Amino acid sequence: MIPPELLDTPEKRKAWYDFFKNVEKHRRWAIRKFYKIRTKDQKLALLTLNEAQRRFYGMVEKQERERRPVRIIAVKPRKVGLSTGIQALFFHTATNRKLQKGLTVAHDLESTQEMFSMNDLFYTEMPAYMRPMKRYGSRDELTFENPDEESRKVKPGLRSQLKIGTAGKVELGRSKDIHLLHMCLSPDTWIVEPNGNPRRMGDMAVGDLVRTHTGTVAAISFISTKQKHALSVKFFGANKPLIATPEHKVWTVDGW
Repeated sequence: MIPPELLDTPEKRKAWYDFFKNVEKHRRWAIRKFYKIRTKDQKLALLTLNEAQRRFYGMVEKQERERRPVRIIAVKPRKVGLSTGIQALFFHTATNRKLQKGLTVAHDLESTQEMFSMNDLFYTEMPAYMRPMKRYGSRDELTFENPDEESRKVKPGLRSQLKIGTAGKVELGRSKDIHLLHMCLSPDTWIVEPNGNPRRMGDMAVGDLVRTHTGTVAAISFISTKQKHALSVKFFGANKPLIATPEHKVWTVDGW
């Protein structure tokens, strides 16, 4: 919250208004300047986007400029920072826009808690004047809303929410107003190979070539046979729904 003495003139109020509009508009700048992460050597540092994260954000921004739903399929190896980049994007959206709801589902409890801790750290380490009102915070949920019941009707806050769950919980996918969603795809999903040919994901095998998160071509080294709960996502104008597990994100007209 901004101290009242910093809002006591029209000039000061306009300066703060312009500042927060810049924070919302310039996502990469805001993340680089205000979002902190825990490094491998257990220190806190500002989040500097690496090559994989920059490429991912570039694809998001390109489709946003074209005013079409952002749909990205990424072959996501571990430890390249894509989960961190996605959580930063989700957090930026939920703390700058009203009525946003985000859901990320990891494959196990440990991964779930690790991913959510990123959001909690973003919140606690950003300057106090940038933190939106928080009504509820737990190990798996952040709700940005006025915590005071009496004044909530007049000053409700953003009323946005970030939530993380573990794959396999059917009730996680029942909400109809999720704007930020991260999911895994079904074997029946068709993708485009590096040579331009379409191919069913379930027909891919170890050794087949795919385009990676960096834009390069590499061979598949491992295919998991683990079964997961899947969701059916319907798109306007599409003949068939997208079948995916809950940890893949889908961009809608209202955001992720």
